[in-house]
Amino acid sequence: MKKILYLHASAELYGSDYVLLNLLKALDRKKFYPEVILPFKGPLCGLLDEAGIDYFIHDLPVLRRNCFTVPGLTLFSLRFLVSFIFLVFFIHRHGIEIVHTNTSAVWVGGIAAKLLRRKHIWQVMELVEKPRIVFYAMSRITGIFSDRVFTISDAVRKHFLVFNKGMEDKFETLYHGVDLKEYDWRNNNREKIRNQIGIGKNTFVVGMAGRINQWKGQDVFVDCIPEVLGMTDENIHFLILGSCFKGQEHYEKELVDRINRLSVQSNVTVAGFQKNFADWLSAMDVFVLPSKLPEPNATVTLAAMAMKLPVIGTNIGGTRETILDNETGFLIEPSKPFVLAEKILSLIIMDRKLRVMMGEQGYLRVKKKFSLANYCQTVIRAYTS
Repeated sequence: MKKILYLHASAELYGSDYVLLNLLKALDRKKFYPEVILPFKGPLCGLLDEAGIDYFIHDLPVLRRNCFTVPGLTLFSLRFLVSFIFLVFFIHRHGIEIVHTNTSAVWVGGIAAKLLRRKHIWQVMELVEKPRIVFYAMSRITGIFSDRVFTISDAVRKHFLVFNKGMEDKFETLYHGVDLKEYDWRNNNREKIRNQIGIGKNTFVVGMAGRINQWKGQDVFVDCIPEVLGMTDENIHFLILGSCFKGQEHYEKELVDRINRLSVQSNVTVAGFQKNFADWLSAMDVFVLPSKLPEPNATVTLAAMAMKLPVIGTNIGGTRETILDNETGFLIEPSKPFVLAEKILSLIIMDRKLRVMMGEQGYLRVKKKFSLANYCQTVIRAYTS
């Protein structure tokens, strides 16, 4: 039985957390024994307990955008040293044969594995362009300290290969998938969620979900609302799901202030993170991901498409590999609230048949191209190859 150590940057229940959980559940426990290290205790821990998977809490050095300062990098370096010593002893003491790092924002696992001559699998789900020195360091460390690198999209693969020429065979695009049983378009909780937020069955709901931060595009989403409301008399409600990283709560306050300043609070619900994401998707008519910087490839768009929702996303990064423009939704340029408003109106007011058709095509695309089973099987094969 091979012992595998998984290093993860979160302990919540966003896309990457669910993908890791499903991968762990797919393991043949007669062949593999998984252990997981998380940076803090969160909702994911309860699901790991239910699955009978051992996890440990250690303050892993996770490279976030707020580390891109001299004080931030200094603190990151100190935590890196402490974690490196911890991991070397952990791997040796627990008889770990394979280390699987589930994010390129955690570097320490690859270096520890290299020192101890353990196999290292790296799952890359980030696309950081600036500062360029961080882009360079992240790319080179990933290339040097790994045996196999799975990237969440072709956009991410190309991004990391900029500084890893000659390593093309090591980097493989492997799309995440979603569980079609969990994200079932026949979900019947639409009315329940709508009642919860106080809107009727004849109200159009446009939603988005993701971390509240400076680049995800919640501000663009809010800025499009007056444009939409000013062009129609229909009842339209806007729904924002997601929370901030700890220490970045000011982004949510700024978002609420923006909503109040535009006087659209009666048409907006900021619902925070919701564990029952499929239920909330069932309450929507259109899903939007208005990211201002390139998305690696957001799992939330796959979940929305699985629920037969047309998706509007920005024409950058991995989003271009998920959404087919004018087929499963629309691709627009980032930071264009007026264009976003026009696309929303075209789906919920002008052409209901188009909305239904795009939803159907999106579902079929997820079913054919973004298979959760294929993702799990490919990674598991890498453990033994």
